[in-house]
Amino acid sequence: MPCKSSIPLSSYPSKLYATEVASHLSSMWPLYLPITLLCAYLVYNRFFHPLAKVPGPVLAGATPLWLVWQCMNQRRPSLDLELHKRYGGVVRIAPNEIIFSNPEYFKTVYGAGSKFTKSRFYEAPTDNAQQDTWDKLDMLAEFDIGKLRLQHRLAGPVYSTANATKHEGHIDNNVRRWFMKLSSLAGRALDLWTEIELLNVDVMTELTFAEPFGAVEAGTDGGHMHTMWSLWKHWAWIGNLPWLNWLDKKYAPAQIVLGVSMPRLPVFPHCVGKIAAYQQAADAGKSNPPCIHDDFIRLSVRKPEFRTNWGEHTHKWCFWFKAYANT
Repeated sequence: MPCKSSIPLSSYPSKLYATEVASHLSSMWPLYLPITLLCAYLVYNRFFHPLAKVPGPVLAGATPLWLVWQCMNQRRPSLDLELHKRYGGVVRIAPNEIIFSNPEYFKTVYGAGSKFTKSRFYEAPTDNAQQDTWDKLDMLAEFDIGKLRLQHRLAGPVYSTANATKHEGHIDNNVRRWFMKLSSLAGRALDLWTEIELLNVDVMTELTFAEPFGAVEAGTDGGHMHTMWSLWKHWAWIGNLPWLNWLDKKYAPAQIVLGVSMPRLPVFPHCVGKIAAYQQAADAGKSNPPCIHDDFIRLSVRKPEFRTNWGEHTHKWCFWFKAYANT
């Protein structure tokens, strides 16, 4: 039987060994470099970041993927309460993000003169077709704090309870129609959640444009609110990864790779049609019925700083706000 022998490492010429190691490292650096950078990123976030001492889950402090995972599983509504019970009034939920429950911090963050701005999360709920130069009324996704405060100050009274009471007849009309439909379905099983969604669609469209979409009678909104729910489910996690959100909006990988169809939002074209009809009536010297949209147009006349095109995009704000509130 042949005898096996081993040559100790020390018998190799040191220069030859060093040359082999250097050759190995030079050929494998494309693998080692990303791993090294990733480890450095995680260690920095966890131990050396300015927020490193803020209490919170270990993984949350190291990478935003922890929060992304929680949002993908729709745990955020209960998660924040659980974290505050465990870690206290201030909790770190991502490398660059904290949440607080102490009301003493409210003015510091949201009060007048605050230096805090919106995070890039709000880049997610924006229209792909929008251009950065467009001047619009979109208070949810508006990053210009000065403009946002102006819009809040001017538009706030329009959305107040007192002003909504002036248009209460629009709400009552839809509630009556809704109860008439439910009465006609007496004895039948129905999905009350869906029926309430249809009522909300008609209330919002009539309150805004003095004419309902017609979802209550049709028994469907064409999938509008279901699509909004799906979009918010997507935005809730991808908004925590701004770079991925940018890729998604620019190249739409979900549509290309997965063959996902374009979202169905039939209420928006309906609203655009109402805006066009309103303008045509105004150009013809006809009066338009009282509604939220009419309030905004009148506001832009009384106060030129509230620009006309802000009022013309009322439909978007109303329905995005509704979808946001529902989620």
